[in-house]
Amino acid sequence: MNDKIYFFQFIRSSITWLEKYIEVAKYYPDWKQRKQTDDSFITRKDIYESKSKVLWPLGTSLMIGFEGDLDEQPLEFREEIKKEFYKWLDTSKINVDNAPVELKCALFHFHEILECRFEKARHDRDNRKREIEIDDPKYLEKMQGIFGKSQQVIQSGKTDEIDGSRFNGNAKAGKTTFEAIANSLSDSEKENFSFWLQKNSEKQEIKENQDNKEQETKTTKPAPEKEHPKTTKTILIIGSIFLAGLVLIGLILYYWKKNKKAEN
Repeated sequence: MNDKIYFFQFIRSSITWLEKYIEVAKYYPDWKQRKQTDDSFITRKDIYESKSKVLWPLGTSLMIGFEGDLDEQPLEFREEIKKEFYKWLDTSKINVDNAPVELKCALFHFHEILECRFEKARHDRDNRKREIEIDDPKYLEKMQGIFGKSQQVIQSGKTDEIDGSRFNGNAKAGKTTFEAIANSLSDSEKENFSFWLQKNSEKQEIKENQDNKEQETKTTKPAPEKEHPKTTKTILIIGSIFLAGLVLIGLILYYWKKNKKAEN
C-alpha cells in the first residue's frame, strides 16, 4: 500500500508541475479553467520569470519520484501509473494540432520516464547548469518546495485521499492522443529538449548573443566612420600632388638660377 501511495502521489505532483509549466508558458488562454490539479503548494515566485524555472522542478520531481523505483514494480502496476497520465491528457484537451513543439517534447519526455527510460533525463540532469549547489541551504529549501505536500500525504497514510485524486479522463483516448503527439516529433526535436538548462546550451546562447551584438554593431555603425578610409585616401592623394608641385617649382627655380649665372 505504501508503494501505491508513493507513486500515485508523485504522478499527481509531477502533473501539477507540468500544468504550472503550461500556465507560465501561456500556451492556452483558458488554461486555468482546464487545469486539473491544486497547485497551492507551489509558492515560489521566481517560476514566473521563465519556462526553465518550472521545467527544472518538473524534471526533478519525475526523476526523484520514479528513477530506480518504478522500474522495480510489476508491469501491470506501471501501466496503471501511465493510465493516470493518459486520462489527464485526454481531459486537458491538448492534442497534436494545438500543442507547440516544446510542449510536445515535454509530454514525450514525461512519458519516457514513466516508461522507465531514464537515460536521456539522467544525462541531462548530470549535465545541467547548476544554479544552486547541493550543499547550499537554498537547495534544501527548493526541494521542500517541490516535494513538501507529497511528503505530508505519504507520511499521513491517507490512502483514501490518494485514491480519490485519480484523474477522470479516458485512458484509451489519451493514449491515442499521446501517440499522435510523439509521432509528430522529429528525432532532433526530441534530442534538443531538456527539463534542465544545459551547460553547453548556455555556452551556445552566450555565443549567439555575442554574434548578435557584433552584427548589431556592424549594422549600426555611423556613416562618417564608414567613409573614413576614403577620406584618408583623398588626403594622401592631395598631399602627394602638393609635394610634387613643390618639387616641380623647386626644379624650375634651380634651372632658372643656373641659366641666369651662365648668362652673366
